[in-house]
Amino acid sequence: MEENPSNFNEKHEDVFDFHELVERYVSQWKWFAFGIFVCLVVATLYLRYAVPIYNATTSILVRDEKKGD
Repeated sequence: MEENPSNFNEKHEDVFDFHELVERYVSQWKWFAFGIFVCLVVATLYLRYAVPIYNATTSILVRDEKKGD
């Protein structure tokens, strides 16, 4: 049985190199930090100026035993 050379090359290309993947993203750490900062600022501004959807109110009835109510 002969092995097809194209299949042989495909097997070697499927090797996952975690170190290479991490280096690719770590080199762009400034963009990740900037994106997180922008998202936090936008979320803070939205929560600060958004109109609340609901408003909860309550009242407490205090019974006075001395008055006999």
